[in-house]
Amino acid sequence: MSSPENCVFFFPPVDTERYSYSSHDTRYAEGIGVDLNRPVVGTIGNINPAKDYETFIVAAREIIDALPGCQFVIKGNVLDSQQELFKRLKCLVSDLGMNVGEDIFFVQDDEDSTKVLSLMDIYVQSSIGEGISTALLEAMAMARPVVATNVGATSEAVDAGETGLLVDAGDPLALADSVTRLHMDVDLKIYISGNAREFVMKYASVDSCVKAHCDAIRMVISQKRLGYKHG
Repeated sequence: MSSPENCVFFFPPVDTERYSYSSHDTRYAEGIGVDLNRPVVGTIGNINPAKDYETFIVAAREIIDALPGCQFVIKGNVLDSQQELFKRLKCLVSDLGMNVGEDIFFVQDDEDSTKVLSLMDIYVQSSIGEGISTALLEAMAMARPVVATNVGATSEAVDAGETGLLVDAGDPLALADSVTRLHMDVDLKIYISGNAREFVMKYASVDSCVKAHCDAIRMVISQKRLGYKHG
């Protein structure tokens, strides 16, 4: 096993100029039906079991009870193989006393994800399995405060209380509590948002990823040269 000093770590690159928050995209909000006078909590990712949108939807019910009027956006395409899951999710929304297109918006389009991210007051990752989510990093780049499940390599980017909040996977109450806490604590929200943007700029920008790859190549070349000398 390689020691840490012989490893170079890098994240999926994010275009930090493109993913930079300036203002809500009001035209996009009008197009999908979101009311920007109400809080917006959202997530991005195709409809599939790994995203655990059931937990997201159950958490949404809890959040609405604490924050009446809150809206939820799930932007992601639905493959033919996931049509049954999509139907179950919409049924769950109804069973919990919410309405699709009023409380929860399922968005399927080819629009730039910056548009939907600009609408979100809080970004949520409810996954039960991830490597490191590019969408999560993009949300952080746009200074959206994030609440994410502590799965895969997520904790490498989300430092609890610093660049976001972490919860256990499959726990809708913890997810709801963290979202509500962030919404209510404006100072924490601002602190986390700023730190998240700084983290992506330092470790996941295109320039930083290029540097990491160059460092890795130099390390391999250096080790090979040492091998030749001692071989």
